[in-house]
Amino acid sequence: MDIDVRVVAPGKIHRAPTDRIKTDKRDARLLGSMLRGDMLTAIHVPTEQDESIRDYLRARTDLRGELNRNRLRLLHFLLRKGHKFPGKAWTQKFNQWLNAIEWKDDLLKATADCYRFKIQTLQSDIHEMDQKIKELSLTGKHASTVARLRCLRGIDTLTAMNLVAEIGDFRRFSNAGSFMSFLGLVPGEHSSGNSRRQTGITKTGNSQLRRLMIEAAWHARFAGPASLRLRERRQNQPPELVAYAERAQKRLNKKYVKMLNRKKAPQIAATAVAREMAGFIWGIATSEAA
Repeated sequence: MDIDVRVVAPGKIHRAPTDRIKTDKRDARLLGSMLRGDMLTAIHVPTEQDESIRDYLRARTDLRGELNRNRLRLLHFLLRKGHKFPGKAWTQKFNQWLNAIEWKDDLLKATADCYRFKIQTLQSDIHEMDQKIKELSLTGKHASTVARLRCLRGIDTLTAMNLVAEIGDFRRFSNAGSFMSFLGLVPGEHSSGNSRRQTGITKTGNSQLRRLMIEAAWHARFAGPASLRLRERRQNQPPELVAYAERAQKRLNKKYVKMLNRKKAPQIAATAVAREMAGFIWGIATSEAA
């Protein structure tokens, strides 16, 4: 006998506000009736390999956050001691300026060296992880999808790998709109009768991907031709896919400029662009880019 086994989303199991009694028997009866009525929403269970890649990518994100925090600690320490670099920090000139600082107190020098050593260690670890991620993007089972996604402006190896690792099978979304909704990039709504009121984006779903999508959307500010690096990423890809990516680039830039002309804040415009970019990503990942 075949048994229908599925994992459902607990947050989407409807329960009456007045239901204050919870027992296993009542829960089983409720789930059974909802299952018969097709009222349960199944969730995607990643494979062990996808979960391993996802955890590795999340660890890389954690290290990046730790690197930023340690950089700020060093800058704050330097500022407290009267040292302020006139230009942009963390450049080659900044490092030369940092090496030229003469500390009158050996303890202060040891403090600065401690911060710098931690930063250098984190940078080395992140570099090693990036090399491993690049290798996975070229040899893993998602290599083809990653290569296709990298045709879009603003989507490179790291973002593409995060997308395929967190999503898994893009075909589990029936259309682009459901994928946008999964990312929490669609506006909320509170309407009744003749009144219709939309709120900000729902921010449901995967916050990691939503952040990456909005970061990628900022590239839509630029309307110029594809850069050399982008052209290199598009090499050996089908002409129809490249044309699709070009149409996406023009449409997203037009969307961004149009919202700015309507006096919308740049952050709101970037979020709207991220929502439309998600539709193009779904089209590419599901081979609908034609």
